[in-house]
Amino acid sequence: MWFGADLILEKSVGTTASPVLLVVNGNLTMRASGVVNGFVYVTGNLSCEGCDAQSIVGAVAVVGNHTPQVNVTPANTALAKLQGSIPRFTKVIGTWRDW
Repeated sequence: MWFGADLILEKSVGTTASPVLLVVNGNLTMRASGVVNGFVYVTGNLSCEGCDAQSIVGAVAVVGNHTPQVNVTPANTALAKLQGSIPRFTKVIGTWRDW
């Protein structure tokens, strides 16, 4: 999922069986009821309002600042499932422009 502006997340997104790739081109504000299962990339700042439990299950990358209240629980199995779901492009020898 890609958001081209600031995002306020109030609900859970993804599951451990079906994780998501969340890209926010702006600031991400998470509420206490919001949990992201998967990988989160934020170009702005990451903050959490009222978070005392896990906020992100997987991994996170933040270009700006983040508040310590954002609890990240590493989940290698969810990230492995996410990696297998992203299409990959490869060069095929003998095809047009195979360099």
